[in-house]
Amino acid sequence: MTALEKGRPDRPVLSVRDLRVTVRTQGQELEVLSDVGFDLRPRQTLGIVGESGSGKSMTAFAVMGLLARNARVTDGQVLLGDVDLLSLDRRQLSDVRGRDIGMIYQEARRSLNPAFTVGDQIAEVVRRHQGASRKEARARVVELLDMVRIPRAAERMHDYPHMFSGGMCQRVMLAIALACEPKVLIADEPTTALDVTVQASVLSLLHDLQDELGMALLLITHDLGVVADICDDVAVMYAGRIVERAPVDDLFLRPAHPYTEGLLGAIPNVLAPSDRFVAIPGSVPPLDSMPQGCRFHPRCPYAEDRCTTEQPPLIRADAGHGSACVRVHELELQGVATRV
Repeated sequence: MTALEKGRPDRPVLSVRDLRVTVRTQGQELEVLSDVGFDLRPRQTLGIVGESGSGKSMTAFAVMGLLARNARVTDGQVLLGDVDLLSLDRRQLSDVRGRDIGMIYQEARRSLNPAFTVGDQIAEVVRRHQGASRKEARARVVELLDMVRIPRAAERMHDYPHMFSGGMCQRVMLAIALACEPKVLIADEPTTALDVTVQASVLSLLHDLQDELGMALLLITHDLGVVADICDDVAVMYAGRIVERAPVDDLFLRPAHPYTEGLLGAIPNVLAPSDRFVAIPGSVPPLDSMPQGCRFHPRCPYAEDRCTTEQPPLIRADAGHGSACVRVHELELQGVATRV
């Protein structure tokens, strides 16, 4: 179902435009994100997928203003409504984080402070951004723990993180991120360390809360099964660039970039277990050895001479579907009934 069919407003709540990020290491300035851009609307779930090292988490940290000291944004905009977050000072950006944009991270247990109760850690956000009294904050903590479906919330708010399972810790992190009902929630590999049944319950909870609060969700993951389950649209990243962007159903049925085709081909088919899946040869290139032209061409089965010199922009292949491949209008990728 498309964005318009779901009735989402046309106006994005978050717009990333031509974002470039560099890191300084061993005396070199290396570009880790190049011309990254996307729109995110209320109630929309956008999945960002790709192998480790593709730039998914770096994109999230750049949006949140949480880059390491040796990293900096060199170009682009990050618009929350009409406000460019890149123009804000540290104090203003701190006000936005937690209030207007929330974030949950991989391995929630490591993100929680073991020296404080979960109730204290949630209450800190409520008091910081909403100016609540201690009593009001405690009441809000119980509401939030109930919201994320932690049983006996009034009792468990006094427990420490080590007293919770991995799945429950992720629910606590979700309560912290949603404390001020943000417009945007960024979830960076939120289910990586969880087993399959717990992962399913966390994703179901995310979906329900998104619908209840009307927030936009930016989901960063390497798991295409998760993408198929809850995302509306997908951006595929490779070596710091978005190489394909499409509605989720369209991406799975008609991949328009060889890298996306490779990712889909590497998924075991549970309906036809005898079918062999094919790994993409090679690996994501290191920052200091990026190939000229298309960054994927050393691993691409369709590469030709011009791919070694031309770095294609995101070309519109179809309505709402873009691909950064010079051969997008020629190739008939695996599983595609008609040419893109």
